[in-house]
Parts: sequence; structure tokens; C-alpha cells
Amino acid sequence: MVKKQVSEADMMTINVSVARSNPLILRKVHIPEDKTAKDLIALACISVGRESKEEGKLFLSDDTDTPVKQEEILSDILKSGDQTRIFLYEQQGKKKSEKGLILFADVENVMKESSETTEGARSLPYISLAVGYNLPSEKWDIAEINRIQQEIKASSTYKAEDGTYYSDKNLEFSEKRINNSIRKYFAPETAAKEINMALGMPMIQMFSTLKVDEMKSMADVYGIYYDSATRKPDLIHSFCRKFDRRAITEMFDEMGIKEYLRFRELVLSEKEPELSGDWEDDYFEFYDRGLLSKIPKTGLRIASEVLDFYEEWYGTEKEHEYICSKYIETALKVCALLYGVFRMPQFIAVLEKIRPEDLGKKEIEAYFKQHGYMPLKNTVYASEGFEYYYAGDLSSDRVKYILKQNNPLSYFVPEPNEIYRFAERGLTLSEQSDKALRKIIGEWTYRRSYYYSYSYSDDSSRIEESYQAIVKALQLDGDITGTMAVVERNLEKLRWDSKKEAVLARVESILTKEVKILPLLSLNGYSEKNCPKELREYRAELARKREEELRAAKAREEKRRENVKKKAVTTKAVTVKKYQRRG
Repeated sequence: MVKKQVSEADMMTINVSVARSNPLILRKVHIPEDKTAKDLIALACISVGRESKEEGKLFLSDDTDTPVKQEEILSDILKSGDQTRIFLYEQQGKKKSEKGLILFADVENVMKESSETTEGARSLPYISLAVGYNLPSEKWDIAEINRIQQEIKASSTYKAEDGTYYSDKNLEFSEKRINNSIRKYFAPETAAKEINMALGMPMIQMFSTLKVDEMKSMADVYGIYYDSATRKPDLIHSFCRKFDRRAITEMFDEMGIKEYLRFRELVLSEKEPELSGDWEDDYFEFYDRGLLSKIPKTGLRIASEVLDFYEEWYGTEKEHEYICSKYIETALKVCALLYGVFRMPQFIAVLEKIRPEDLGKKEIEAYFKQHGYMPLKNTVYASEGFEYYYAGDLSSDRVKYILKQNNPLSYFVPEPNEIYRFAERGLTLSEQSDKALRKIIGEWTYRRSYYYSYSYSDDSSRIEESYQAIVKALQLDGDITGTMAVVERNLEKLRWDSKKEAVLARVESILTKEVKILPLLSLNGYSEKNCPKELREYRAELARKREEELRAAKAREEKRRENVKKKAVTTKAVTVKKYQRRG
């Protein structure tokens, strides 16, 4: 049969119901009348939670012995009020008399002379969940579906072997998920780009898998009140209220670009990732917030509320602006970290290492116009026509000192993996020295939890704070002597311990080795080890000039003192002489 050409197809509204379901499993679907019988079978199949992979056949109500050819057009075989049967067999080759899922498709109306034609139908939902429950795609046994629906009808929840079912929690999410599957079949260009809905799980179910102690630790972090009488259901309810759409938006704002890309890859992947023992390191932000968890026997799961938010956000202008701003923020953070004071060419050089193709000059200018970044003003450097940017934790004197010391024509540009590491972790020592220094800090810092009822997280934050202060001091100039003063201030327990000199000697040996490979502000982000020859010569020349200036200043001071001393002696001698003459 030659396919009928329809230029402006009308939309059919069809009620699809599942045989032997009680209460009735009903889906109201919309489909253009120029689609084929095969399309109707696929639509009915997907609408009840089954992927269109099984061999299906469509039979008219007045002729159940002869299946309709799958390439036939719906407008030629269906009329308003007619009912058709769709058989979906579990395996190919089964006879229709044997067990299989039977769907009934009833044409409710055809929207003729309506604005909702093929073009207008893009905004029309493909499906409405009129009656019934969110049918999981793996559910095939009608008797089991009926039992679940009877249970949730009576008590609103039903706990089965494969999880807890809710009467109304998932309906809206299920409608979007099914519509997305249908769009992939009928209009791929309008579908969400392969959002991995298989990973979704209601947040209330995910929190129910946590232990009470784990939830109380999270409650401490997020300021959720609890006491000894607080029950686990109360904590779950508090967390679900805490993590609303606004909280999810704030969580995305706090993420770095590398972390966001990991999450993006996770939800767009067709398969779940193979998780190693330290899988939390790859998705620590979402795991720590309770929005992603590893559920026994089912693998990694993301809160369905997050996927729901992301499905609406993916591919929009807001996401594009978000990604661009995150790349810019990453480059700015690394520039401030490595150079202390930097100009636009240095920022662009770092950004070029990681920028995507669609991040252009327009987005960069818009970001700086909207946010700015602490320009250095009201100094002699502004009069030279340059605009400098600097890290917020530097004083004005430090900024001026760095500008005097650095050669602006030579600066270190890290590789992409280094940029992401610096942006996420800041400047750190080598792995071995990192562990050794943190261990010393943990042993010799003033640990507040010994004297107050703080949690262990206070000790961890205190160690991290001291560690970063020491590394920052070492990075400023590479001056071991100045850094050791910072070390002594941070290792507060040394004040009343006799091992002070031995501990400081251990720290000094670590820092002496690390200063050779640590990026230094005085070297424009280079380390002593990778510093280029021209910058070394420039630095040596500055040191020579500075030494000459110091010698000259010292000589002038000595000469001034000598002149003052001679003048005082002469005056005294004259006074004595006059006195003698008078006598």
C-alpha cells in the first residue's frame, strides 16, 4: 500500500488501556493521524512502561483474525469510536492465543479544524497519566501490577522486594520520562538528550537507605535540627524539605566545571558507570549531599528530583551561560592562585587551555561586565594604560611588591589537568609531603574538639586551614624563614611542648624539598625547577640591583651618622675654648 501523503495532519487522541488491570491502567496519548500502525504499537507499548522491542501486532475489533499491516496509515484504518487490540508477545513466534500483554486502543476524538496540528503538536504532551501508577519498565506480570496498585490504593505506599512504591510521588516524573521516550521515537530533535532516567530514584527512597548516624552527620553539615528523640522518618522528611529546586540550583552554582562535567557525563550516559572502591571520589559532591548514592543490588542512583530539574535545564541558554561562566571562573581562580597579580593576556592564556569552542570573546566580556574581578586602581600602574587583576587575599603592599618583582612578559601556563587540579584542590605539595605535613599539623594544632563539643569535621577543617596557610606563605616568595614563622603560629600545641625544635626541623625539611617544585608568586607561577633562563636572569638582575641599592643606602646612612657625630664634637670643642678664654 502506498503511504498517503498528508501535508497538515490532524491529531488523534487515543485511550490506551491494559487488559485485566484493576484498577484500570489507562493512558491518554496523542498521535498525528498520518502515522503508521507500527507507530501506534510503539506508542502504546512505551506508554505503559515497555520499550518497543517486542514483536507486536494490531488487530481491528471487527476482524481479530487478520493483523493490520504495520506500514498502513492510521487515518485509513481507524475511525472515531473504533477499538483495536494490540498484542505484545514476550517472545517472537508465540501465537496470540498464548500469554501476552493485551492493550486496547480507543480513539477518543480527532482534532480537526484545530490549531493543534502537526506544527502545534510539538508543544502538546504526548501522554497524560489519567489513571494508574508509574509502571516500571521491567514490570510485565499483570497480576503483580494489580497487587501493587491495590496496596497503594489502600495505604498510599507499598513496600515490595524491589523497593517502596508510592501512589502519587512519581506520577509527574513518570509522565515526563515516558514523554521523553516517546519523543525519542517520534521527534528526536525535541527530546531531552539521552537523560539517563534509569539512574533516578525518589529522594525519599535514597535517604531511607542511609543509617541514622550518617543522616545525623549530614544534618550537622546542613544545619538541620535534631535531638536524641528525632526518628529516622523525621530526618528524612527534613532533608526532603531542605533539598528543593532552589537548593539544587545552589548546589550547581557551588560546583566546579570539572565536577559538573562528571555529573553531566553520568546522566547522559546510556550505561551505568563501573564503580570502583573509591567511587565517592568521582561524585563526592552529590554523594556528600545525599543526592546520589550506591544502592545495594541496583547500583548508582541519582535523586529523581535532580534528574527532573536537569531534564528541563539541559541544552538551554541558561546551561550555556552556566558552562561559560564556570570555565571563566576556573581560569580566574587559577590565575589568582599562580600569579597573585595578572593581566588579561595571562587570563586568556590559561582559559585557552580549557575553553570550549562555543566560548568566545562576547561571553568573556559579558562576564567581566557583570561580575568584574577586583581591578587594581589609583596606583602608578594604572597610568601606564594597563589593567591588573589580583587575588583578594593580597594586601596593597603585597600587590605593589609583586608588580615590581615580576617580568610581565614571562609567566607559567599550566596544562588542562593541572588547571582543573589547582581549581579544585588549590596549591598542594607532592603526595608524600602532603601526607607528612598534614600528619604533623593534625598532631600539633590546637584541636577544639578536645575542649568543646565539636564534631570531627572541626578538626579536619582546622588541619586544612593550617595546611593552606603554610603552603600560601611558602608560595608568596619561596622564603623558608618567613614560612617557618607561619608554621610556628599554626602549630599552637608547640607552645607548651618540649619537642618544638624537633617538630619545626621536620617541617622545614619538608618545605625545603617542596619549594623547588611549588609554583611561586615571585616567579609568575613558575617553580624553581621549571623557571626559564630569561626569568632567572631577570630575577638575578633585580637581586643585584636591590643589593646595590641596599649597599648604597647603608653607605649613605653611615655617612650621615658620621657627619652628625663630627658636628657634635666640633661644637663641644669650641664651647670649651670660649669658656677657657673667659676664665
